[in-house]
Amino acid sequence: MRRIVLFLLLAGLVGGAASAQIWMDAFNYPNGTNLGSWKELTGDWKATNNLAEAEVKFSWQYLVQPNRVYKDCVAQVLVMHNNGANHTLQFGGIALRCPSSGTNVMVKVQNNNYSVNQTKFDCIWLYEHPGGSTNSLNLTPFAKAQVRLIVLDQKAIAQVDSDLDGIWNYQVTRTLTSAPQPGPVGIDGFGGVHVDDFILFDGVIVDKPGNPKPTPGSGLLFDLRGTPSKFYQAASSLGNTGIPLFDGRVIPLSADNLFLLSVTNVAPFIFANYSGLLDPSGNGFVKVNLPAIPALVGVTFYTAFVTYDATGVVNISNDHQVTIIS
Repeated sequence: MRRIVLFLLLAGLVGGAASAQIWMDAFNYPNGTNLGSWKELTGDWKATNNLAEAEVKFSWQYLVQPNRVYKDCVAQVLVMHNNGANHTLQFGGIALRCPSSGTNVMVKVQNNNYSVNQTKFDCIWLYEHPGGSTNSLNLTPFAKAQVRLIVLDQKAIAQVDSDLDGIWNYQVTRTLTSAPQPGPVGIDGFGGVHVDDFILFDGVIVDKPGNPKPTPGSGLLFDLRGTPSKFYQAASSLGNTGIPLFDGRVIPLSADNLFLLSVTNVAPFIFANYSGLLDPSGNGFVKVNLPAIPALVGVTFYTAFVTYDATGVVNISNDHQVTIIS
């Protein structure tokens, strides 16, 4: 079965249930107030040159997908400072579990020290409403960034790629104090910020707590969360350029030699438990036993998984990034 699934993935012929999928929106709407299926939870958003633009005023603003409701998921956007906005303070990012503007988990990049960095962001804030916040301040300023937010039970992880080289530069984590509640996915903005390329993953893969540092010879465990009692297939690759499915969804890996090695089960001593069945709560795990080869230091690889049943692929996870260190 596993090799059949691999063949279908590589051929791009796998279908799947429309209610559980990765979803993308490039905001390619005509200039104006029509933003498709997005709903203005607060603020007055508009489409500007294939971007979503928050209203230029001092007010927290949220744009949500009312029919895409999740408790555990991963979302990613490109946030860009809008130099044309007549506003000093700007921020933008992602809001998850947000049935209302006052209840959500959100991340934002912001020009906190805007008297100095008037056109660049310099900090990350990870919030839970109600609850509190965790931040990372005084970063090397950046004008745009890929921003990702992961929510899994009472764990929130924010990742920021501030130089757009495909490697996460910063990570902020927070243990959430409120009970996880499902809610629509969305974006947040302030002061005219621009947001683009929203990506949603409905499967989650993260480091298992207590993992050792990713050094040659170490064993790394990754927790999985998807639809309960579904079969899963994980894979690792050296890139994340994407493996497209015919229905428009994309598996965030590359069909390279490492991908083939990990899915064909020819190296189970390295890629352990890469296929199986999620438990009735939707949980599973995989393990990567890094070979004790010093030359691996500096290598970055990505791991993701899909769940499937007789209809095809059900869940698609985020790409979990690891860089091997000395």
